[in-house]
Amino acid sequence: MDTRALGKSLDFAKNDYGYEKLADDLLQIVEVLKLEKVNIIGWSDGGITGLIFNSKNPGLVHKLVTIGANTHPDGVNEELLKSIRKRHDSTTDEKEKRRLNLMINYPNITLDDLNKIKNPVLVIAGDDDEIKLEHTEQLAKMIENSKLEIIEKSTHNVPFDQPEILNNLLVNFLENKKNRK
Repeated sequence: MDTRALGKSLDFAKNDYGYEKLADDLLQIVEVLKLEKVNIIGWSDGGITGLIFNSKNPGLVHKLVTIGANTHPDGVNEELLKSIRKRHDSTTDEKEKRRLNLMINYPNITLDDLNKIKNPVLVIAGDDDEIKLEHTEQLAKMIENSKLEIIEKSTHNVPFDQPEILNNLLVNFLENKKNRK
């Protein structure tokens, strides 16, 4: 699914919101579809939303994969954050301002939040990701049942940079296989 204001999803909000609202949107979808346990694969904002959803609804998640997710704005490369702030300050489009504000001021995921996640989690990032490597490594360490995979020759766009490697990791993790050739 696309979250608010991304892909083909609309954004009818009038005020700023955080990733918690996106996690609440996901909960509504899970409830409407009457899903009991879900696997979540989230890239960037989707990974952040997945972490928050998993923390708030641990009984609903079987496995979680985050790709290029951060727990706090300071986990993002400073130059990118500076560029986002500049775009935020220069745009007059309110929806774009809200979307950029989301990246400037959120997420604010705490250690307590991450300690609520007990199911298996695969933390993935590119070796040249916009999310700082040390931040990604720390995220994986803070989640009890997690595995870290840094994909070489890849940026924040892991699904496009290394699709075969990523797909193999996802299949292996979701099928709980050690190796897949």
